[in-house]
Amino acid sequence: MHLVENYALTAGLRISKPFVDPLFFPTPSSKYITMHCGSGMKSKNYSHYQDVVDILLPKLKEEGIDIIQIGEAEDQELKGVISLLGKTSLRQTFYVISKSMLQLGNDSFSAHIAGFFDVPLVTLFGPTWPNSCEAYWKKEQVKFSPDYTLYKPSYSPNEREKRIDKIFPDKIATATLNLLFKNKTYPDIQEVHLGESYDQKILDVVPDFIPESTDSICKSSILSIRQDYTKEDKYLDFWLSQFPSALYINRPIDLNLLKKHKNKIKKIIIFLNDDISYYKIMQYRSIGINTAITYTGSKNISDIRVDLFGLNIYSEEFSTKKDLDNIDYICDNSYFKSSLTVMSKNKKYPCKHFLDMGIEASDKQKILDHEDFYKELEFYKIYNYDTNH
Repeated sequence: MHLVENYALTAGLRISKPFVDPLFFPTPSSKYITMHCGSGMKSKNYSHYQDVVDILLPKLKEEGIDIIQIGEAEDQELKGVISLLGKTSLRQTFYVISKSMLQLGNDSFSAHIAGFFDVPLVTLFGPTWPNSCEAYWKKEQVKFSPDYTLYKPSYSPNEREKRIDKIFPDKIATATLNLLFKNKTYPDIQEVHLGESYDQKILDVVPDFIPESTDSICKSSILSIRQDYTKEDKYLDFWLSQFPSALYINRPIDLNLLKKHKNKIKKIIIFLNDDISYYKIMQYRSIGINTAITYTGSKNISDIRVDLFGLNIYSEEFSTKKDLDNIDYICDNSYFKSSLTVMSKNKKYPCKHFLDMGIEASDKQKILDHEDFYKELEFYKIYNYDTNH
């Protein structure tokens, strides 16, 4: 039963179409779709909208169509769109939606307003049943939700792992294009895997170069400096001086260098092996920098913990091919996109294994069916094109 019907039954009233009074707003585009990424519940907010936008933009630009993002000022602002976040009143938002060619977003008020104005709809559901919460006055709409076979909707405002993020972004983009351009057919993709950290943009820098420019380096977050990926030390001083960082090491580092930049180094992650002694670890800790220790050797970790009693030692764990969401779909023509970027010698790579193989990042990247490739599976979106692509 739809919530509207439930309310009507409880109140003993008949359902009638509501009255909506939009207020004119000078939209910055005459041809556009609207996107609303916010809602009153965090569990309803999809994390991969930027990926959806990146897929949609080239196709929409060919048709002279813009994307206008509506919502509150605190909503995540998408790149490549026209942002009206926090710039319109509720009634002005109604007007912007009413003139839209299509509304894409979470289960929220914007979907119901679009339905009222008979605007084509693509709506995402996570913690709620689609048939109970869909736009009531819109008969034709595309709805996406996670698989509820094993776990039913939680109806919780906060989920430990957001169910809505299990929806594959390419599926949403394809459905949007097919609904918008009914005279065209856009090929679908087969989803293989969507990593739990795919929504996080991670930059790992190998300190084996001086960058041509630091403009492309995110300065608002902690930078991961992968000293464990190189034997060179001469550029480490530069990188530690530039950005707040987390420093990854698997061999001894000059103690004076660490002291010099102790205010910039937020954490040292030590991959413990025979080259790094207990004494050296205690020296690092004495500087006052937060440390985390991971054992990467072949000995029993319980023995290591006894030898280094008093220190928290964690075992190194990697993903494997068996951790793929749909392992049976992997093939020679499987492609991937990574939210991880590894920079080395002014070049960009989508993962550590591609760095080791010397394969730079590209727009259309085939997977490498190798155990080292799957170690960073949490950052990947893996998919197959349909046979007609």
